[in-house]
Amino acid sequence: MKIIMDQDRKAILTHSARNKIIIAGRRWRKTVTGWLWLFQDGIEANENYSAFCPYLKQARKNIWPLMQEVGRELGIKPNKSDLSMTFPNGGVVQLFGTDNPDSIPGSGLKKAWMDEYSLWKDQDVYSGIIRPMLTISKGPSLFTTSPRGHDKSYDLYMKGQDPNNTEWMSWLFKTKDSPFVDPKEVEAARVDMDPFLFE
Repeated sequence: MKIIMDQDRKAILTHSARNKIIIAGRRWRKTVTGWLWLFQDGIEANENYSAFCPYLKQARKNIWPLMQEVGRELGIKPNKSDLSMTFPNGGVVQLFGTDNPDSIPGSGLKKAWMDEYSLWKDQDVYSGIIRPMLTISKGPSLFTTSPRGHDKSYDLYMKGQDPNNTEWMSWLFKTKDSPFVDPKEVEAARVDMDPFLFE
C-alpha cells in the first residue's frame, strides 16, 4: 500500500501521547492516516484492533476498501460479513458502526480508532463502551474528525493542547493545508461560501 508520508503525518504517528485527536478539513486524508496508525506497530498475536465509524455503512464505504487492499497484499482474505481480517498469528482488525452500540463486543482491545467522531450520534459510546475495552491492554486511541463546532471533539482537542496532560495530544489542519487540494479551489470557496461556514 503506497502512501505519501508528509511531515505532519510522521509527527502524529511518532508522537508519544497515548491518545491523539486530529481535527482536519476535507481531503486531508484523515482516514488513511487513521489506517496507518492502526497498523503502524504491527498486529500482535491474538490481539484485537478496531476502527469505529459513525455508521456501519460508512465503515464499508470508507475503510473496507483499505482493508481489502491490505488483505490482497498480505494474502489474507477479509471477512465481508463482519468487516474483519484475521492474521495468521490470531490478531484481528475489525470495523464497527457506533450507530448500533449493542453490536460492539465487550472484549479487550489493543488499539481503538474513532473515525469522524463529531458525526457519532452518541459520543459517549467511547467513554461508556470503547474506553473500558482498552483498560487491560492500556491501549492507545486515535480520534479523527472534521470540525463541527464546540462538541466533544473540541473538548478532546483542548485536552490535547494542555501541556500538563501528557496522555493527550491534538492537531488541527485546515482544508487548505492538504496537499491534495488546489489552492485556487480554496479561494473560490472563500468567495462562494458564508464566511463563518468557510472558517
